[in-house]
Amino acid sequence: MAILRSDIEKALDDLISNEEGLKFQSFAVVLAKKRWPDLVACERKKDLGADAIAKAPFAAEGESMVLACSTAATLAKVRSDAEKVKSHFKHISKIIFATPAPVSNQLGEAWVAEIEKDFGYDLAIMSREDFITSLMDPSSLYSGLNSRSGGRLIAKELCQDNRPSITLEHLAENFRAGREHSH
Repeated sequence: MAILRSDIEKALDDLISNEEGLKFQSFAVVLAKKRWPDLVACERKKDLGADAIAKAPFAAEGESMVLACSTAATLAKVRSDAEKVKSHFKHISKIIFATPAPVSNQLGEAWVAEIEKDFGYDLAIMSREDFITSLMDPSSLYSGLNSRSGGRLIAKELCQDNRPSITLEHLAENFRAGREHSH
């Protein structure tokens, strides 16, 4: 099954319009852990602004960081999470903000400067294009699976009602098929 960019874009739009923040959060944590493996997922409610956290004593890089996810890409949301993190967690130096919405480099850099100035945090933004390109690379997602997830995590139902859906199982199947043909 081919993974089309337009289907991924529609899926991300559906996540936003259907206010499926918890589905997005689960997916964003999986992708963020690929880049920052020390992140530990937090419970989905009462998370104090942290959807995943890496505390310095347990982080390979020795720096504490927080992942904050939202389907709303606004500076107000980033600031709100930064305020919660600041009041509840000590020694955090980085915030990673994940959103399925587009955030241009121009806008993102303005947010980076403001969050650094007001809170002292380094800010990284995982925005729409990052999620699109990650979903277009099945090997990236497949290698992020482990025995605990068992491949059952739904990346996103790409279409509604009678149209097919894409799951990590489908992506893994495509990845395996691609590897078999390359040998």
